[in-house]
Amino acid sequence: MNSELASLFKDTQKNPYVTYGIFGNPFPTNATESYEVCYNQEEAKQKFIQKLVTFISEQKIETFLITAEHRVGKTNFLLHYYYELRSIPELRNKTFKYIYTREYGDNYLIFHKSIIETLGENFFINLLNRLKDDKSVLDEIPETDFKKGLNKCIEVSTLSSGLDINKISLFFEWFAGVKFPQRGLRDIGVFSNIATSSVAIRYFKDLIKVSRRLGIITGLIIFIDEFELIFGESVSRAKRDKYLQDIRSLIDEIQTGLFIVCAITPDKLIELSKNYQALRARLGESVSLSPIRNFDEAHAYAFEYIKAATKKYQDESKDKATKFKNIIEKDEIRKIYTELAGPEEFIPFEKLSSTPIHLIQGFVVQGFFFDKLHNLIEAKIEKGK
Repeated sequence: MNSELASLFKDTQKNPYVTYGIFGNPFPTNATESYEVCYNQEEAKQKFIQKLVTFISEQKIETFLITAEHRVGKTNFLLHYYYELRSIPELRNKTFKYIYTREYGDNYLIFHKSIIETLGENFFINLLNRLKDDKSVLDEIPETDFKKGLNKCIEVSTLSSGLDINKISLFFEWFAGVKFPQRGLRDIGVFSNIATSSVAIRYFKDLIKVSRRLGIITGLIIFIDEFELIFGESVSRAKRDKYLQDIRSLIDEIQTGLFIVCAITPDKLIELSKNYQALRARLGESVSLSPIRNFDEAHAYAFEYIKAATKKYQDESKDKATKFKNIIEKDEIRKIYTELAGPEEFIPFEKLSSTPIHLIQGFVVQGFFFDKLHNLIEAKIEKGK
């Protein structure tokens, strides 16, 4: 337990949740990015793992596309594996880098900046530290500003018998897309700023190649969430066309060491398939996440979150009690599910695909369900104080 959490619950008697054997409300809200529990969605999980195994063994470009309406669990799915993969024993000895992003703006350079900043300055320090001992790897990439900048950092480190962290920091900022004046460019050994998507993609390709050759990474796994934001009204059609063409170029250019996991809403997937067929083809088969389809699933979802919260309490507290009060009853879960379940009227099969989930009989959106559960628990705790 981190120090803040330990301090918060040092005196468990002041925390009303401990009566139930948990630290706090077990159910996430819309403002909470939940990732510890990723329940159900077996088809998506199996296909993701299949893609992951292929990527690990072959190291070639892989893509995985999931689709679902808002609050059905796309972010939960991506964040779950973004964190979970680090704990898989088979991956601990492999140097994978994991990146999660939903920062898009209206052009590829903003996306590029998000990726590089997530990699972090320490990644570049590690890279230069390895290059200092094995500069021959640079013979495998073309003569570009990226290569010149690396050589400049190595040259400075050789003269000073150590890495110039300030120089590397400036080089990192330049690579992420920060614009430097001419004097600043000369200081890091390059001629121009990274001003176009094509240059950014080429340099990123070379970064992956050099990093893989030096053993710094086995590969990159990029989780791209809320891809539908690129289709927002704030992005003009012309900019969107260019942006999506650049994403396609990224996939085409980087043929090794990259696994892209992308999440998008069904309506924007249709638009992608209709207007951007080349990119759609490169993203491969899509897998749909499922909403809650019946009460048994609803009950199981609630139980999984309670179980996770209980385990966390048992692992992190000194409380040795084995029996606690139930935080919620089955009938209360049933009542919430019934309130949210779709109406009674029959919807013809041919109209199901275009019908919002909350209007389909028996279907419930996970996010709305957890909101209700969360609010019920908060009310119970407040009443019990």
